[in-house]
Amino acid sequence: TRHNKPLSLCIMRNPGNDKKIVLSAATTIAMALAANAQTSTTDAPTNAPTKQPTPSPTSSPTVLAGCPPLWAVGGVNSSYDPGTLVSHPDATTGGDIRSVYECEAAPYNLYCPQLGYEPGTRYGPQAWKRLGSCDSSVAFVSPTQGPTSSPTVSPTLGAWEKGGCPREFDDTLATTYGTDEAVARAGTVYGCGVEPGRCNQAGYEPGTGQEWDTAWTVLGSCTGTIVPTVSPTGVAWEKGGCPGAYATGTTYTEGQAIENGGNVFECKPWPHVQLCGQAGYEPGASLHWDAAWTRLGTCDGTMNPTSIPSSSRSSLPTSSPSFARWELEGCPPVFALQTAYKAGERVALQGLVFECKDGAASPHCGQAGYEPGTGQEWDTAWKILGSCTGTIAPTPAVTIEKWENVGCPEDYDGSATYDANSIVALTGVVYQCKPHPDTGFCKMHNPDSEWGYLGWKTLGSCTGTLSPTANPTKGPTSSPSLSPTYNQWDKAGCPPSFDESLGTAYAALETVARGGVVYECKPWPNNPQCNQAGWEPGMGELWRDAWTVLGSCTGTIAPTTSPTRVVLPTWEKVGCPEEYDASKTYAAGDAVSAYGSRVFECKPWPDTGFCDMFSPEDAAHGGMGWNTVGGCTGTFAPTGAPTGAPVTTAPDFSDCAVPPYDVSANYGAGAIVRVDGDVYRCKPIPFSLWCNNPGYMPGTTHSGDAWDLDTSLAC
Repeated sequence: TRHNKPLSLCIMRNPGNDKKIVLSAATTIAMALAANAQTSTTDAPTNAPTKQPTPSPTSSPTVLAGCPPLWAVGGVNSSYDPGTLVSHPDATTGGDIRSVYECEAAPYNLYCPQLGYEPGTRYGPQAWKRLGSCDSSVAFVSPTQGPTSSPTVSPTLGAWEKGGCPREFDDTLATTYGTDEAVARAGTVYGCGVEPGRCNQAGYEPGTGQEWDTAWTVLGSCTGTIVPTVSPTGVAWEKGGCPGAYATGTTYTEGQAIENGGNVFECKPWPHVQLCGQAGYEPGASLHWDAAWTRLGTCDGTMNPTSIPSSSRSSLPTSSPSFARWELEGCPPVFALQTAYKAGERVALQGLVFECKDGAASPHCGQAGYEPGTGQEWDTAWKILGSCTGTIAPTPAVTIEKWENVGCPEDYDGSATYDANSIVALTGVVYQCKPHPDTGFCKMHNPDSEWGYLGWKTLGSCTGTLSPTANPTKGPTSSPSLSPTYNQWDKAGCPPSFDESLGTAYAALETVARGGVVYECKPWPNNPQCNQAGWEPGMGELWRDAWTVLGSCTGTIAPTTSPTRVVLPTWEKVGCPEEYDASKTYAAGDAVSAYGSRVFECKPWPDTGFCDMFSPEDAAHGGMGWNTVGGCTGTFAPTGAPTGAPVTTAPDFSDCAVPPYDVSANYGAGAIVRVDGDVYRCKPIPFSLWCNNPGYMPGTTHSGDAWDLDTSLAC
């Protein structure tokens, strides 16, 4: 600050969790001044790290001929590089004999020139490692570089086992390296680690980058001619030649092979396939490329676009006598390249009939290289049904059966949001949105698009429109639920009629009558649907998700409230507990009263949290946190806990170091949270995208899609 120079940042390593702490220059200056103010260099410098020192050897190595330069505050050009040797007199030596120290690897080398970390002092082992002794009365001869150069390579480094040097590291950082690929730099051989995306990034340069040892491993020293081969440890791709080159922004399919930097990569299956064309996942070059791609080997040259391996994928003859006649008369439409074929669709080519395979293979059916019978990968997308002759069948949709209902549902709307089991029509075909976890794709893809199968299920073909009638009890088109096969309900008369205005919130197991049939509202989590449009009992496609048929009924509707809701067992205790209070916090097992004379008990984990969110009288959501345990009369005795059995209290995890799960927090891959005494870890990309969704809260039904239970960290 004396010279108005801008402040920089200093980086420390927290030895407790091996994470970096970024300190401003002002903090660093304060630390240095505090250390300089000490009367003895043995006093602890401010904020000294707690890195465990390397134990000194019990016997010193051979005394070096001559000593490296003496240690000095500030070092050479205000710093010491990792591996730099210095000498320093200490209490264990005398006269011309000094101790030799080596500056530690990054980031601990940042402390090597600082006062308070002087070699041989109390905190010196945080920055320096003692190697032995030296004789200062003779000229210094470096073990590796001669008498005048400062050694930066450990004198104990052995020779690389393969002899000679591999190719030099590209200091421009333009070269992509593969796993285990070896390079040479300043006479040292380094091997690229299991995360090759880092090996050509700034800050990871072998031997000098601040985090180089997280990307590279020292393999030894080398001399001689640099080996000119590329990636000597790579295995050649089995198919020969190179596939098409990678291009960011391209839509890739699972299993598709590409070339990048002389290496062949294969796009991973769902759900990783969605990452293959995105920026930040370039195969072999980006930090997280292996989340989307698998490396298959090296390649050279180009692939023959028409040649077919001498295997089961050989081209088929135009009239093979080994294929039986197709089951139908004539041939289906002729195959056309770049046509979007659907699963189950049939084509003809060279007198043979092929059917597009189902599942992940169907998007390939119209692509080059997958032409039925001739493309190099044709049998991954098509299967042979037989041979054919005659006129081409004029109707391509012969395999789609008629939908079971009359008319077509509403047309698909790309701007709408669809729930599980939603039914739409598109170009005369009926589709149903798949259940969780595929429901989200119904909004992303049209049912008949290349990726439509991810969210939609084909139900059949349709014509016309569905009947728009709303109330099935009026007119001759009444609800078909008046089935004569329903047995008589076991109670006399009919329960209250279903509220056609949808204004009544039905509780779990509540009964209604509609069209002479008795329906019972299903338990949570289905009961919120019992008063929603589309789930009216006995009408439409979805009502069975919310209602259960109990039988048929006749007679006068009972004027009283449904008897199935009044007859409750008497609560085991005398009197009624306190009424539910939305301002209070409830624990598992807590009892409250509601509706005047009903007793509800807070459910155990993982449903306990809902007790504070919803009242037992909330017909739509109360069942999420509360169980009905009986009826009660009077008031609860105000006395304390009985003197018999001890009161069991919920365990206290407030002292646990792991933070509790927070629905408002933003979690990423590797995040650790606690739910009571269980610890969960957020899964890697792409599953970590669900960690911020309350529907995947740790410990709930679907939490396994986003979180892993970490038993090693349980509180």
